[in-house]
Amino acid sequence: MRKQVMVLVDSEEGYAERFKEYVNRTKTAPYQLRAFSDPGLMNVYFETHRAEVLLISEADYGKEKLKAEVPVRILLSDRSGVRGGDELPTIRKYQPVSAILKEVERIVGESIKQTAEKKGDIWKPPSKTIGVFSPAGRCGKTTFAMALALKLGTRRAVLYMNTDSYSGLQKLAGFHFHQYFDDLAYHLLSGSPGLQSVLQAAVIESAGISVLPPAREPSVYLEISNALWQKLMRTVREESQYEIIVLDMGTMPLFYPSLLDECDLLYMPAAEDAHSARIIAEYLERLKERDPELLSGIRTVSAKEIFGEEMNPGDEEDWLRFVTGGPPALLAEKVIREEDLWT
Repeated sequence: MRKQVMVLVDSEEGYAERFKEYVNRTKTAPYQLRAFSDPGLMNVYFETHRAEVLLISEADYGKEKLKAEVPVRILLSDRSGVRGGDELPTIRKYQPVSAILKEVERIVGESIKQTAEKKGDIWKPPSKTIGVFSPAGRCGKTTFAMALALKLGTRRAVLYMNTDSYSGLQKLAGFHFHQYFDDLAYHLLSGSPGLQSVLQAAVIESAGISVLPPAREPSVYLEISNALWQKLMRTVREESQYEIIVLDMGTMPLFYPSLLDECDLLYMPAAEDAHSARIIAEYLERLKERDPELLSGIRTVSAKEIFGEEMNPGDEEDWLRFVTGGPPALLAEKVIREEDLWT
């Protein structure tokens, strides 16, 4: 489950560990912390993960070339006074961790506002991302994700993104796409500027929400690295005017587990048959090995809650009507109330 991620790098013996212990004890801390006493491990982490903030000691800065895009980079200075850094903002190292976190929050807020001002945009808080995924098939992933998007779209600015292979949206929902995710992927891979403009050109407006079309060929998704997925999600969250992103991932996290890190809320629909249960149990075991904290944030949703006791969605002629007026809509309303997503 997504929480703002801060990477701390400091090779002073015990410093990184003490910093991490404080943050882990403080449940209200605004960041999920990853701490390294070896600068070389920083880039190993960034090969498959992302972060909003890098907090690195002056002594370690420059030892390893950073191989990832981190929006905010801050130096920890061990000098008695904070120097006016020519390159990076600087925080005094030897002070309470709570004071350091407050200064980090101030610097992050200023950075976001400055970025918006440079682009001539009105600053807004980053969008909230709701992820829907499951390693098992035919459990209502897209039905539930679309129900959430459409219900939230009645009051909020919502972007629905689908990364599933052969989503069926054109047949199911009657959407008419003029571009596809393929065009956006090409732009990402080329490294050209103007990603937000290309994204908006691909988006269509339908049923009260914005929809980013899926790829025409599933292989397109696999060409995108973890770092590029992170860049895309950061662009949507921070540079668009959407308040909520519903990310319908299908089985994509099987290939890119780090996509789960991009979400504030995670829902995993699950059928109740024995085969699906085994698939999900195995997947969750692997996920626990990778990141126990992430596992604890996944909410399981029963396929019966999505489809209802007697409803067979395969026999439903009007899928959108079913999604907006049937059991999926009732479940979406329940989730929105529980998570207070109207505000």
